Amino acid sequence: MILFSVLLSAITGFCIAFQGPTNAALSKRAGNFQAATISFGGGTLLLLIASLLVGSGDILAFTEVPVWQLFGGLYGGYVVLIITFASPVLGMALTLTITMLGQIVMGTIIDTLGLFAIEPSHLSPLRMVGCALVAAGILMVYVGRRRQSPKGEKVSGKVILLSVLMFLAGVAGAMQAPTNTALSYVTGKVEASFISFLGGFLVLLIATMIKERGHFGSLRGKEIRPWMVIGGAYGAFVVFCNTVATPYIGVALVMASAMFGQLVSAMAIDSHGLLQAPVIKTNKERILGIAIIAAGVILVTIARIQ
Repeated sequence: MILFSVLLSAITGFCIAFQGPTNAALSKRAGNFQAATISFGGGTLLLLIASLLVGSGDILAFTEVPVWQLFGGLYGGYVVLIITFASPVLGMALTLTITMLGQIVMGTIIDTLGLFAIEPSHLSPLRMVGCALVAAGILMVYVGRRRQSPKGEKVSGKVILLSVLMFLAGVAGAMQAPTNTALSYVTGKVEASFISFLGGFLVLLIATMIKERGHFGSLRGKEIRPWMVIGGAYGAFVVFCNTVATPYIGVALVMASAMFGQLVSAMAIDSHGLLQAPVIKTNKERILGIAIIAAGVILVTIARIQ
């Protein structure tokens, strides 16, 4: 089950990478807040249907859990919104790279200290080396991205601000998985995923209505294609899989495994300009970075199995 969970988490990385440019493309037609709200609304609907068809838990049991277990949607909503803002400016690979740094740092802290009702796990030397390799690979991808920038180009204040917000998005992403997992012990896995998405959708809807002064905005005549509104499907799959995998392999390994899938997909998206993303060519530093991250994930996996 451990190896299966690692594979499942890696697959979620592919979904995360495609969710960003999907929502970013929608945001060009509908606005950033509206795109994030539509994404969460779609995911909420899918998870509601899944809960009714295959759910085996009790959705109403959420009234019996501590309040912090209901914050998963808030974390997820922040992540989706910030990625929608940042990916057109930073590119998908760099956006996810910075997010990953926050994920691996917070994931390791959660596992080591046993936060969010997670069983504490020993921070072994092998695991420390694996996490260090993941961090080094992330840095290498960043270096590769910077080398593609025009010579003499300075890092703008907007880039710095988005980078900080993306790091915090990584922290929020690491906190979301154990939060939803704790909730799933009471409500059921599918039901916990639905409750998380519903919470995120309501928060984003309120934020959008406040920003737009009560007017959500019309989407007619804006050439919105079907693939632009399925970001919520990617997100729903990610939330459910993370809820399933976290009890078996811990937060740090869930995050690290997803990173590999994210970077491979993000580099493909950047290199070919998929989903209307800006084209950013791949170079040897970025390829080396992915290889180093893969090595780190393998080491963290071995440490977890031992």
